[in-house]
Amino acid sequence: MQLNIAKEPTKAGVYEEDLERFLDQLSVMRSVRIKGLMALPPIPVHADDNRPYFIKMRELFEKFKQDCPDFSYLSMGMSDDFQAAIEEGSNVVRIGTAVFGARSN
Repeated sequence: MQLNIAKEPTKAGVYEEDLERFLDQLSVMRSVRIKGLMALPPIPVHADDNRPYFIKMRELFEKFKQDCPDFSYLSMGMSDDFQAAIEEGSNVVRIGTAVFGARSN
């Protein structure tokens, strides 16, 4: 489940205040299993800039993990901030730029 944790208008995802209701609505769908939470916070200037978002994501993950038995993934962190994300509980990071280099325009 993608959260728009920073409420950026250019990004998709459920807002934090809508997450509980959305998970409740999905819980009655037998074929839908939410496996965890994912966020793409703003592009950081410094590696620790997104740490507050990562902390909030971990708190939400822990809160809803009790009611969602399939929750196992907390996906947050990219090439510029993955170390802070891992320190705050991420178990999935997206580091394509660090591995493959920046995309060409």
